[in-house]
Amino acid sequence: MEKPAMNSLSTLTAALALLLAAIAAPCAADTDNAVLMRLTPRVLKVEATNNDGSVSIGSGVVVGRGLVATNCHVTRRASSIVLVKGGARSDVRSQFSDIEHDLCLLSSPELESEPVAVAPDRAQTGQTVFAVGYVGGIAARVSSGQIDALFDYDGGKVIQTDAWFTSGASGGGLFDEQGRLLGIISFMSRGREARHYCLPASWVAWAAAHFDGQPVTPLNGLPFWQQPADRQPYFLRAETLEAAENWTGLADLAREWCFAESGNPSPWFALATAYAQLHRKDESIAAYETAVAMDADFARAWYGLGVAYAEDCHSMAVAHVRAILAGLDSHLADELERREINKCRGSSAIPPGGRASGLATLAPGRTD
Repeated sequence: MEKPAMNSLSTLTAALALLLAAIAAPCAADTDNAVLMRLTPRVLKVEATNNDGSVSIGSGVVVGRGLVATNCHVTRRASSIVLVKGGARSDVRSQFSDIEHDLCLLSSPELESEPVAVAPDRAQTGQTVFAVGYVGGIAARVSSGQIDALFDYDGGKVIQTDAWFTSGASGGGLFDEQGRLLGIISFMSRGREARHYCLPASWVAWAAAHFDGQPVTPLNGLPFWQQPADRQPYFLRAETLEAAENWTGLADLAREWCFAESGNPSPWFALATAYAQLHRKDESIAAYETAVAMDADFARAWYGLGVAYAEDCHSMAVAHVRAILAGLDSHLADELERREINKCRGSSAIPPGGRASGLATLAPGRTD
């Protein structure tokens, strides 16, 4: 007689979930539309005419009076550049170029758009963000998501986000909920799982302070993410190995990365990921623990640690990790709970001497 009651409860729970989803979807759409209305006047289309007569299309963000930030890979072949906002077109008179970092600033004195607020060093993992750009070069579009990871590189933190974008959005902006610029949309990986990357706003602030007004002419060189693999940053080399499922190679690279950038949690996360795939569980757990000890807000590392504990049904340890994750990334917390239920339904034991005993010393760093 209890079974029908359980079925009714399950049906009610499912119906409630559908109702909440139906309510949440229009709210999310309204938020995206409000962001688009607020930021569209400050995100422009960039039309770069190349020497061969072809036109490269991208996006740009107004970061100063008559000054627009974009990607050099959009404009590097250009002999002339026009900024487009609605029906208005403004010629670019001069530029600043840092092609290695894929950051160009374009000057158009007649441009009347108000600049955005630039927020260097404001990005945090798990933070809600909005990507705004001319996807397909047709019209400005917005996608919402969060910051998945931050990678230290050349004095800034390159941002990885799940706020999607495609061609035409390059040079657009990644904004926080207050409409402040966190980064410039730049490139995406093409592995089994697309990852989207943005240049840090700190680079934009530095470039604006060093604008040198060079003429618009084709540029030489390649940005860091288009360099040969052995010249790319560690985080991109690690992604290539992960996409190829070369776990031994990833472990080797991650160990080298740990020595090269001591104090950086990202190589420890990469090492933990490799060890997990190589079934070196204790070493994987130790590497995850090191990553979260270095950065207590590293949600993906906490999730990996929780998954490692769930594999052996360390229920108390998983619950502790899940509680921390709930304050960092609720989606990962929910996913960890589902994985534990699927793996360990009915089990609550922690094996004697399990590694969970030391976990209570770790705590989230964020208190806001």
